[in-house]
Amino acid sequence: SCLTARVGRWLCRDTFFLPLRSFARSQQRFESLTGPAQVTVSVLLSVIGQSPVIFLRLAELKGGEIDVSCSAEQGGIERLNYTLAAELLSAAGGQFGYHTPRIVGDVSTVADWSCGSGLDPYERSWKYDGLGANDTCRSSPGGCFAWYCAGRRYQARLFLIDSAREKRIELGREWPLGPVPAAGSVYVQRSLARSLGVAAGSVLHVVVDARQLLGRPWHDAIELLDAQQQPPDAPADNSSSTLGTDVDLVYVPLLVAAVFSDAGGKFGSDINNALVMELSGFMGWLAEQVNPALNDTRSQPLLRSFELAQYASSVVINLPPPRIVPYLDSNFDNVQASLVKFSANAAYQLGFNQLDIQLPLLTQLSTTQFFGLFLGLILNIVIVILLLLSCMLVYSLLATNVESRTFEMGVLRMLGTTRQALVGLLLLQAFAYSVPAWALGLAIGAVLFVVVAAVLQVLIGTAVSTSLSLDAVLVATALGVLIPLVSAVFPIRSALAKSLHESLDVRRSKTKAVEISINRSEAGSVSVPLVLVGLLLSAFGFGVYLVFPMSLLTMNLALLLNMFFALLLAMLLGCVIVSLNVQHTLEQIVVALLLFWDKLAVTTLVSKNLVAHRRRNRKTAIMFALSLGFIIFISVSFTSTLDSFTYQLQRDNAVLLRVQVPSSSRVQDNSDVISSVRQLEQVVVGNALVASHSWQTKSLRAVVPGLTALAVSSVGHVFAAPHNVYAVSSNYFSTVLPGFLKVKQRLASDDDFTLAEQLYTVDGSKSAVLGSLFSTSLSLSLGGPFLLDATVRNASYSGAVLHRLKAAAFVDSCPGFVMSAFPSATLQDALVSLPSLVRLSGGGLASVDDIPLAALLVRLVDGASNAEFDLVKSQLNGAIGSDTGVSVWDYREAAAPMSSASQLLSLLFDLLTIVALLVSSFSLTSSMYTNVFEQAKEIGVLRSVGISNALLYRIYVFEAFVLVFSSALLGLLIGEANHLLCLLPVSTSTFSLNFSILTG
Repeated sequence: SCLTARVGRWLCRDTFFLPLRSFARSQQRFESLTGPAQVTVSVLLSVIGQSPVIFLRLAELKGGEIDVSCSAEQGGIERLNYTLAAELLSAAGGQFGYHTPRIVGDVSTVADWSCGSGLDPYERSWKYDGLGANDTCRSSPGGCFAWYCAGRRYQARLFLIDSAREKRIELGREWPLGPVPAAGSVYVQRSLARSLGVAAGSVLHVVVDARQLLGRPWHDAIELLDAQQQPPDAPADNSSSTLGTDVDLVYVPLLVAAVFSDAGGKFGSDINNALVMELSGFMGWLAEQVNPALNDTRSQPLLRSFELAQYASSVVINLPPPRIVPYLDSNFDNVQASLVKFSANAAYQLGFNQLDIQLPLLTQLSTTQFFGLFLGLILNIVIVILLLLSCMLVYSLLATNVESRTFEMGVLRMLGTTRQALVGLLLLQAFAYSVPAWALGLAIGAVLFVVVAAVLQVLIGTAVSTSLSLDAVLVATALGVLIPLVSAVFPIRSALAKSLHESLDVRRSKTKAVEISINRSEAGSVSVPLVLVGLLLSAFGFGVYLVFPMSLLTMNLALLLNMFFALLLAMLLGCVIVSLNVQHTLEQIVVALLLFWDKLAVTTLVSKNLVAHRRRNRKTAIMFALSLGFIIFISVSFTSTLDSFTYQLQRDNAVLLRVQVPSSSRVQDNSDVISSVRQLEQVVVGNALVASHSWQTKSLRAVVPGLTALAVSSVGHVFAAPHNVYAVSSNYFSTVLPGFLKVKQRLASDDDFTLAEQLYTVDGSKSAVLGSLFSTSLSLSLGGPFLLDATVRNASYSGAVLHRLKAAAFVDSCPGFVMSAFPSATLQDALVSLPSLVRLSGGGLASVDDIPLAALLVRLVDGASNAEFDLVKSQLNGAIGSDTGVSVWDYREAAAPMSSASQLLSLLFDLLTIVALLVSSFSLTSSMYTNVFEQAKEIGVLRSVGISNALLYRIYVFEAFVLVFSSALLGLLIGEANHLLCLLPVSTSTFSLNFSILTG
């Protein structure tokens, strides 16, 4: 019992009350709050949990809030019976119970104000038959409607939707409007309304090709009506049909109920000419506007009897609410597996062999999966860096505490305090630093994340959770326990290593400019540095030899990028440690360059203090250099990642504004072409806002009927490579954005022609521009011959057609086309002149006027404002008219999602910068406090010889300034050097070094 009592008294006195009293007397107990790390870790981890929502929102803005889209484009089926599909999906279970029908088609629009005055827009007779029996408009091109409504026609995309069903399945969560109020009303997108010159309350006319838009219902109705109007003795075929194809065109007047600018997720941001109507009332309104040639008493009841939902062009199936849950996984592979399984099961219920299944939202997410992965890795490394900074901060504070209380600890040891009590003292002090910071950090983090969540909701337009995630709380708690344990190791060793005589010696200054250490060499000693180096090298070899090949074989990109960033982090830490060798030299340079104006005595004392406090200041220097170097490296790396997206977007499209056909029809499909060439030329030629414009054709594959293969080969047919051949106008490279054309070799030109202009010379008409890869892979020489090998299989010819051309240039990169020096680009492009394309067509084109055009590239004058940009875009939309599939591409709209992500991450980096500098400033405060405390005797001597307090303040302020400024310079150099080393291996086109100078 006596032994138990003594042990109890020892535990209470030596391991609890004594450390607690010692800590209560510490003058630095409030300086060590590591709460900023806890705040940042908790907030960042919660943001990481919400980051998939960010990219989900960006994908929804670009492609619409559509999980699965089923269309009838295979097996000869034109439309889907939504009524039957709804029954099949409902029978399959509740998870497939969220669906809606849609009919989407292209129409032409014209404003009613452009029609003749005095014409009733809701009176249909003048649209088809004119104003009287003697009206000659029926013989004019386009009929009477085109005669009286001579205004510009604008192409539009008509959406017939079921608003109630789409609201139920969360298709268009932020759709600003409700159901269309009346059958003859329509919602018009703002860009289209601006082009038409209409507003809410105006009337516009929609030219509907009913056979194309409605499909089977219209076809069946016309056949039935035609059969009813046939004489009894008419043949069974349609050779004697009394109804021509003119009845397929219906001129529908619509009242503009509202004008909207934001699609709200109903469709993608690439659509800027949308009309939205209710599916249920459309057929009845259309029946009232059909050609009078159709018998109204028969046609209207017949057309009204058709239920359009049974003839849907597509059926949208969304996930059950809350539908965003499967998208919250940061691993894109898991999201893809979940969506593919869901769509496969839905397709199985409907008949997968007869449907075309699309996953629009997943397709858009795939374009940002690497960006999201990169964001997650950055935030994880942020947590590691904050852990290191927090450990170094607590270590610095504990070390400073041990140094400033050496005499007190010596007295405690002299009075019999055990080594265990000293260890308990330091551990309790470490936890006393971190535990309040943990509680306060989580509280502040919870409040701060409410603000961050509100900002996220504004930026991405989606409701996010306002509470800290469980992972964030657990990791922050783990850090609160881990930080004091790791940080107390070296201060404990330092406290136990001091001899009793050294601890009790108060006559000598603790500041040592010269230090000599004697180490005993013992056979049984273990070298800790060698053990650590060995473990690190073993881990590095294990990662390179096993983990790296495994990540490549399994295509685990997350694991591969984690290894990549681990190496970058090791490189960053290594650079910080190496930079300590030049820290003192840099400090002396800073003193000489920035403090030359002050007294010599001041600069001398500052330099000597920097030498005397070098070991203690080293911790502060490491923290500042590490935090600033990391922040700059991550910020510049992220900026470079965004620049790469911007670079690729600009390189692929060549200009900021272009009129184009769908990319799917650019190579082989000749269904969509730009036919309104003259109208577009009228817009751009002589326009004060347009600096230049040029044309780009479709591929030679789309020009020659039956062309199945096209390849560039050497003259000896030893090597060949598949190609697409395009023609461009002579001023093409004067129109495109500068900096993207990288010419490796080109034929000399005496007239200083551009590359495209050279193709229009006598020699250039027999030449082509090729990618520089083929100068080596096909052994082609500049100006030397090569063969264009075309395989043609059509009704008139079947076989190979060879064309002999010369290489006018070899380029590494070309704006708007695929040309490269790397074999990864397997299918590259070749450029020729317009006359050369006619010749290569082999009679498929009679002249240059017959060439199908794929794009009009427009370069605006320098400094054009957004309003001027919108004006030219509106004029181009008006010139397109009714060209099917032709649209105006706007770089600003394409880059908008990345701009939102950039704003969001800029806020995160600003928060990280503040936290890192705040944590580092704690270390600086602690170090400077100890420096002044240890030099109390020296300060007294200086004051006794007449140095003023202001001069003493200046000495120590200058010491802190030089320390921080030199560390910041090292951090800047380390961050930019790491960024440069990372970019050098992958820089293949353009390279710019972005310096991020922190100011303020």
